[in-house]
Amino acid sequence: MGIKFRSQHPIGSIVVDFYCAASRLVIEVDGISHDLGDSPDRDARRDSWLRSQGFKVVRVLAADVLKDPDSIAAGLVQMCAAMPPPSGLRPATSPRGGDSLGVAC
Repeated sequence: MGIKFRSQHPIGSIVVDFYCAASRLVIEVDGISHDLGDSPDRDARRDSWLRSQGFKVVRVLAADVLKDPDSIAAGLVQMCAAMPPPSGLRPATSPRGGDSLGVAC
């Protein structure tokens, strides 16, 4: 479907598991370690910061990925395809037509 994902992508001081730039979607794959110690609080802080920066965050259980990777991948691709691109990636328009500088095309 032409949707590209980057793995281990840095965003600020955070490195996310996967990132789809076209839809500003962050995908985190959580193993059992995310349930232990201060990990749930740390994950919540990371998610909150990422959302405050305009990213959508999806967390997927590693067990689900291992059980049915094709279904998980298809669902994520479908999610990316359904999301409108961020405004900075949409074609610029003006009320008079043409590009954002008002130049007719």
